[in-house]
Amino acid sequence: MYVFEFGFNVAECLKVKQKEKGTNGRNIEKGEILLKKFPDGEFYARVISNIENEDCVVVQSIYNNDEFVKTILILDAVQRSKAKSINLVIPYLTYMRQDKVFLKGEALSAEVILKILKGYADKIFLVNSHIFRNIGEFEYAGIKIYNIDAFAEIAKYFKDLYLFSWDDVPGNNTEFLKFLKDSIKIEWVENAVINKSEYNETIDVIDKNCSSNLITFKLNKVEKKVILNILNENMSEYILKEENGKLNIYTFPKLKNPKVISPDKGAIDVAEKCAKILDCESDYLNKKRDTVTGKVLIEEKDLKIKGKDVLITDDIIASGGTMIEALKIIKEQKPASINLACVHGVFCNNENFLMLRTLADELVATNSIPNKAGKIDLSDLIAEELIKNKTIKI
Repeated sequence: MYVFEFGFNVAECLKVKQKEKGTNGRNIEKGEILLKKFPDGEFYARVISNIENEDCVVVQSIYNNDEFVKTILILDAVQRSKAKSINLVIPYLTYMRQDKVFLKGEALSAEVILKILKGYADKIFLVNSHIFRNIGEFEYAGIKIYNIDAFAEIAKYFKDLYLFSWDDVPGNNTEFLKFLKDSIKIEWVENAVINKSEYNETIDVIDKNCSSNLITFKLNKVEKKVILNILNENMSEYILKEENGKLNIYTFPKLKNPKVISPDKGAIDVAEKCAKILDCESDYLNKKRDTVTGKVLIEEKDLKIKGKDVLITDDIIASGGTMIEALKIIKEQKPASINLACVHGVFCNNENFLMLRTLADELVATNSIPNKAGKIDLSDLIAEELIKNKTIKI
């Protein structure tokens, strides 16, 4: 099976999940493809990997006209290379906001784009598409679409995140080594020697090829924390929790006293979902859109957020003008902090983007579109969804 991906790391995530489950399933390879852009702006695509009679997954965001043309050429090249099946994952698909005809004579762009893509793909996966308010499998214009939810990933970003179990080290080191590699960015993980002290108080991680590379974890049961020391210089602290008789290590939550706010009553279900994960309350602002001018007005409302760490969630931020008005209303109510998160960070107005960064203590988006706030990687979520949907068997 081959994964052709651009800006994501789904193939590697699938391999990790395969290893974690201890399965000797099918080989998962990263597809090789040659892409070129000619001086006149035209694109060229040629599949290098031998994919004849192989199941293929293409993971490619379409956030402008060029990316749409590029994706069609990629799909055509994969199809002409006699792939057995083509499953298309589009974390962000442009033109989806025109999913209905609002005024007489309008083109129905969402339907046009999806019909073209369906000509090449056996299955199409989107992430929090504007077409659907709900998550799961849907049909639009006779096309089956699988809508993946990334809001849980946003909530987890702000929540205390489970890292590994102290009791599993050494021995079952899978989670521990993943933490060292992905979170601490230790490049020599494959050469690590792991030792735990006799009284279960410290864990030392040493590079067997360079003994001066030393990482120490110190357990503090009294203060319920673990202290990480890298090369006797960089110190970090993590939460220690006793759960089901095991000592588990977590990150500290980014929000101490959270409340989730939706910028629109119609999206309160998203705010409620995030609030459930963060174990807090939620609320919403009221906004109205003029169907002719497109201008959005936000009404004043007492959100009872004084002293709270506010998390504002939205599916997409395009120009950011409406969100700026929402942040101003929220800021007047004196919260402890303002945190803004969206799935799709279009940020097409740089001046507004800079204003959002000024008004918010933290601005974060997923990497569904290349953007400066894209701190949340969707690769693992996509891999999990492909397995859950039985598109890929590992």
